[in-house]
Amino acid sequence: MYTVLEANLLQLVDIVGGVLPLLVIEAVGYASNGGCSCGCGVSCTQEEGMPYARWHCPSDVGFSCSGDLGSDLLFGGNRQAPCSIQNVEVQWFLKLFFAGVPGICSLLAMFPCYWSPITSMVHRRILTQIDKRERDETFSCTDPLTGSKIALPQNTEEEWFRDHFSMWEQRKAAIASNVGNTLRCLVSGQLALTVLLMVALIMVMALAQNEEIVALGCLLIAGVFVLVGWHALRFRAVHVRGKDINAQCFLHAKEARIAAAAEGDGHTGDVEGAPKGSATGKACE
Repeated sequence: MYTVLEANLLQLVDIVGGVLPLLVIEAVGYASNGGCSCGCGVSCTQEEGMPYARWHCPSDVGFSCSGDLGSDLLFGGNRQAPCSIQNVEVQWFLKLFFAGVPGICSLLAMFPCYWSPITSMVHRRILTQIDKRERDETFSCTDPLTGSKIALPQNTEEEWFRDHFSMWEQRKAAIASNVGNTLRCLVSGQLALTVLLMVALIMVMALAQNEEIVALGCLLIAGVFVLVGWHALRFRAVHVRGKDINAQCFLHAKEARIAAAAEGDGHTGDVEGAPKGSATGKACE
């Protein structure tokens, strides 16, 4: 799972980092190869059938003995190739994306790195807890960041069903008079929204007729497609459970947080951490 996420994040950054600058410089007047049919690395022999041309532009043609990139011109001295000329705005944004954006991102990355609670000492404690857990499956790990005991999931059917929903959805379900209808409305609304978003992205890509927008749109559609499948599975889970959905199961997480806060163990976010002797715990079990 870690490898898949890492690889996908790298690909996401590569695609976005390559597409967005192209969209921006195209918007401010970038012309591919300076508007020339050949030159600046594009062979005039292959493109125009001109073996002695270094470049072929609408207002200028440069000739040399070989036509190779960097060869001396026969006429006009060492003038700059028009295919290498872009307007001032394009040059400014190229500098910004080449040096400015990476520099700004590097500076911003300093803050989360500086305030990260996982220091080298804490990291060693984490590895120690993992090692103890691997040697003894009954060992109860302690979170080095909070000092609280880690409550492991029991992998019950109720837990699996509850994991279909985020914490804000669980809070709404816990106070709803009809839990099934509430969850059904929440999930179906998100499902409809993602479907409409996918249709809108396809329409934008079709109307834009731009390679960069199509590339970025395909990336966004891939993410939206995953969301459509996820919301569809959640809607199916709610439909299958029907009237068997118990609000007490969603109060389970709330009671766990309240009990943890009262005991002062710092454990406030674990959905499966309710005391086994509690009323809601028994109702879910």
